[in-house]
Amino acid sequence: MRISNPVSPLPELYAPWVDEVLGGPLPEERHASCSACAMCTPHAVTAATASLKVFDPGTKCCTYVPTLPNFLVGLILGHDDPATASGLQSVRRRIADGIGVTPLGLQPDPHYVLIYRHAGDQLFGRSSGLRCPHYVPAGGGQCGIWRYRNGVCATWFCKYERGRVGKRFWGALLQLLTVIERHLSLWAAGELGETVVGLGPTLLPYYASRLDKSPELWSPRWVGRCEEFYRAAARLVEPLGWRQVREIAGPEVAVVAGQLRAAYSALEAGELPTPLRLGAVSQAALDDGQVACTGYSPHDMLRLPSAVAEALEHFDGHRSTDEVREQIARQVDDRFDRDAVRRLVDFGILQPISPAEANGRC
Repeated sequence: MRISNPVSPLPELYAPWVDEVLGGPLPEERHASCSACAMCTPHAVTAATASLKVFDPGTKCCTYVPTLPNFLVGLILGHDDPATASGLQSVRRRIADGIGVTPLGLQPDPHYVLIYRHAGDQLFGRSSGLRCPHYVPAGGGQCGIWRYRNGVCATWFCKYERGRVGKRFWGALLQLLTVIERHLSLWAAGELGETVVGLGPTLLPYYASRLDKSPELWSPRWVGRCEEFYRAAARLVEPLGWRQVREIAGPEVAVVAGQLRAAYSALEAGELPTPLRLGAVSQAALDDGQVACTGYSPHDMLRLPSAVAEALEHFDGHRSTDEVREQIARQVDDRFDRDAVRRLVDFGILQPISPAEANGRC
């Protein structure tokens, strides 16, 4: 019997596996709030961290069509819960459309992928034409397949409690979940007798160039029975424990799990680098007299008192971190402590000097 962590932000299938890899709780991303989207006006400028960009309240960040591995599709199809009926219907619509319906799962229409690849940065969070088919407008916008969302949707945040340190962690977790999804979908398809003809070396995304509803993707046994196939894949994957997942996925998953543990350890790092210098940051004046400074992401600008923002130029890469911090605390803001400096480092506003800079080569 599977027992998932009830407080984990991850989908219930993935939570026990990740718990075993990490051996500790996942970081809480309090600033990335779906119910009151921190990227939508007026929240975008009043949230704990500001943003250079503003999302459309009618889309929020749901301007991405997820690739769903076969076993997640099967889990969605196999849970006919009235509370998630809209999500079930949206998955069935994708299957009925026949585009990207493969033994490995469901993938976006290649036309959509092309638009996203070339204009995603400009349209993300803003274009209703890119809105996810599983998006439910009711209640301020919800995910119809939240319980069984994929690794991308489970690990993307507009803002991170620890800035780029948090982004590194969730990026490493995305890599692990993507590897797991790829290997488990292949394994389940093989167990069900699919040879996945024509797949060759391509794994995820699946059949990205295919626009038709070609039945040759499926073996004769499963032609016209893809819903049954997806449910069967879910029955194979759902009972797996982490040890079995690791055995199926092989050496690749061991490597990315190690990278995830390293990123997790970085969240606990306590030492401040020294010396520090002011990075290449953007600043925007806010109406309340504060300044929004951005370092690592345009979605996640740190709000600072204007006097503190101006004083950051004292971090010139020559004096020690504590020496500069104490000067700013005396002259500008006595609350400018080591935690405040740590936050600026996390957000990429203050940066350690490189070895080359330290040796006078830059």
